[in-house]
Amino acid sequence: MDFLQELCVPLGLRVGNGGIAGEISDNGPQQVCDHLDLFPKARFFIIGMGTNDLGTWPDTEFASRRIIGNLGRMAQMVRDRGKQPILFNVPHVNVAMFPPRFANEINAKRDYHNPQLKSFCDEHGIPLADICCLLRDEHFGDELHPNDQGARIIAETVFQVLPKEYPLVEIHERKKTETEAGNWDQRIRNQKLSQEKFGRPILDGSKDDELKDVPGWFLDNHPNANGVKIIADEEFKTMTGLWPEALPRRQQDDGRG
Repeated sequence: MDFLQELCVPLGLRVGNGGIAGEISDNGPQQVCDHLDLFPKARFFIIGMGTNDLGTWPDTEFASRRIIGNLGRMAQMVRDRGKQPILFNVPHVNVAMFPPRFANEINAKRDYHNPQLKSFCDEHGIPLADICCLLRDEHFGDELHPNDQGARIIAETVFQVLPKEYPLVEIHERKKTETEAGNWDQRIRNQKLSQEKFGRPILDGSKDDELKDVPGWFLDNHPNANGVKIIADEEFKTMTGLWPEALPRRQQDDGRG
């Protein structure tokens, strides 16, 4: 993670490491839930699981489905909190550390699983860092774990995905904070009910006393003027956070033609 942190400094991002050695994907959803609470302001959650699953379950197709199902639940949990999940696939092993036939069997499991994972990510629009295609035997410190050179390659590969997704404007936490502070009026009212009752959209709370007990009155997800202002404010903060300290300035006209 040190290498990824170095790369992320210009983006103003801090990297937290929540990985647990020897973990299987069945435990991933609970870990993601815990880390969403632990890092409420995180923009991205980078998740890589499957190595230990493929070594645990003898049926590769079953193991792959199980891994992808768990990763799908993790990714959805991250998205539900307004954050961006990023996955990476399972690298091959260090072939030099295994008997040839055993190494081929292990890597065949990766060669089956990784395309399945890519298809899932493509279907659901989840960024995927393909570290498997880049790591070679010389990038490992033992049978399975990368050395410094391998860790740098992984960091660079993940980093290549980040700029495509950045910046992510954090709206969820801001709206939650506003609501807790009493500023709950952030959405337009039910458009169908508004048209039926008043013949026009109701964008504010002017009719709330009259229709507050009507089911669905408050359930439209589109922001009203107050909600748009909150979103715009967060967008402005995100954009200005990316500005360099000194932007190029136009030279002043000295009055000469």
